[in-house]
Amino acid sequence: MFTELRQARRADIPAMMRIERATFPDPWPQDLFEECVRPSVGVRTWLAVNAGRLIGYVCAALPVEGILHVANLAVVRSWRRRGIARALLDTVEGWGSRLGACHSYLEVRSTNAAALSLYAGRGYAPCEYLPDYYGEGMGGLRLMARLRTVGSAGERAAVAGALAGFLKRIPPVGVVLGSGLSWISRVFPRKRTLDLSTIPGAATGGVAGQPGTMVQSRNGRFVFLVGRRHRYQGYGGDEIAMLPSILADLGTRTWLLTSSAGGISRGLEVGDAVAMKDAVNLSGCVPTGPGRCGGSLFSKDLLGIAAACSRKACSPFHAGVFACVTGPAYETGAETALLRTMGVAAVSMSTVPEALALSSAGCDVLGLAFVSNIAGPGTSATHEEVLASSGIVERKQREFVRMTLEGLADRELS
Repeated sequence: MFTELRQARRADIPAMMRIERATFPDPWPQDLFEECVRPSVGVRTWLAVNAGRLIGYVCAALPVEGILHVANLAVVRSWRRRGIARALLDTVEGWGSRLGACHSYLEVRSTNAAALSLYAGRGYAPCEYLPDYYGEGMGGLRLMARLRTVGSAGERAAVAGALAGFLKRIPPVGVVLGSGLSWISRVFPRKRTLDLSTIPGAATGGVAGQPGTMVQSRNGRFVFLVGRRHRYQGYGGDEIAMLPSILADLGTRTWLLTSSAGGISRGLEVGDAVAMKDAVNLSGCVPTGPGRCGGSLFSKDLLGIAAACSRKACSPFHAGVFACVTGPAYETGAETALLRTMGVAAVSMSTVPEALALSSAGCDVLGLAFVSNIAGPGTSATHEEVLASSGIVERKQREFVRMTLEGLADRELS
């Protein structure tokens, strides 16, 4: 069974504390775990989950610029020596490196031979003896390692610093808006708007109907990326997912990804919403991602919130498989027929690369495709037609979108 890595929430604390008590003679109290799972720029906790069961976790912080502190790591005894600790360390060290950390340190009991062996294999070396660190007569060692960095780490860290400086307080819910969907950023009053082209390396692709801005809501709950990058513009997977991934690193861990899409399933009409149950990636574009993801990109919990909100709003709502193609040409009749035989409900040229990156980072993702044209044999579509349909989509879906976003924020902040 595949082991999933995801970010921890308050509801996970009881299971984490059971592992903590079984692992350490001096376990952390609950209030420390509450601090570690609270959304924050400088603190993060990841879980390792297998078949719905928590089998390990890691808590880390960025206490000062350039330094990562791995504060706590534990794995269920029966799952040790299976690479779980290494996967958790990979995840947390990658997070620190992407936010500019060059070195990592941690503490370990001086008598814990297994842990010392694990950390030595990852380049951690003793730098300080800590007498009585774990209680009277129980000394510890502080270990430090230099983090591995990738070529784009410096650019990412610079963009992250600029976005954090603009936002001040990181919103818990992020939203990526496709062509003709910028009206969603106006559902709630705005606090401030940033032209992303003013930040080196952050500009979006400049597609018509996607102004390339970042909007923070006045209530502090939402950050909207009004525009995105696409494969057909020459961007790779990591470049497409860069801005959402950076915001995820900063602490935005619930995401709504939207797209104006062609309706494939029979019975769909312009203005209908299709919630993404799963995805077919036909774009050939896959981000390397900060971690691993399981079989499903989209959160069942978030899909349930959206379905409940659609019923309350009486909006046309469906759930189905979404396909991402390369573009920029719209689908031929033969391609549409093939997609229909594959069970695809809606198709566009975006969304899946971002979903892959965010899901692998442990974020919860909801995907909504808004039908802007009906794709099928004998039909044709243009980008102008997609943009022209935005008024129909807004009329049908504005209340549904507002309720869904409020539901996502309430869940994140509960």
